[in-house]
Amino acid sequence: MEQKTKKIELTDRLFYAVILSVAGFFISAAVQSYVTVKSTAENYPRELTVSATGRTFIVPDIALVSLGVSTEGKDVKVIVGKNNQKMNDITKEIKALGVRTKTFRRRITA
Repeated sequence: MEQKTKKIELTDRLFYAVILSVAGFFISAAVQSYVTVKSTAENYPRELTVSATGRTFIVPDIALVSLGVSTEGKDVKVIVGKNNQKMNDITKEIKALGVRTKTFRRRITA
């Protein structure tokens, strides 16, 4: 029997080695790109935060005051008169402090 020997030259081996190396490089680069894209998408910040501080300095021009007086007694006319006098005195003192009154409402409760 005759043995057949296959003769592979060095140039053929070098060609196959280069082809495998190039293919391996492209496969490695593709896998690395895929992993980078997948991991970057999860860690990529998807929010925008803006903060600011503002200050305003003004002189107050409105004050809401609720006052009440109480007087006890037997005669209703006398009690209402005393309550009115007390509220008038309080109002006079508030105006004396320099508080202007644009609208002054007085609610009388008996």
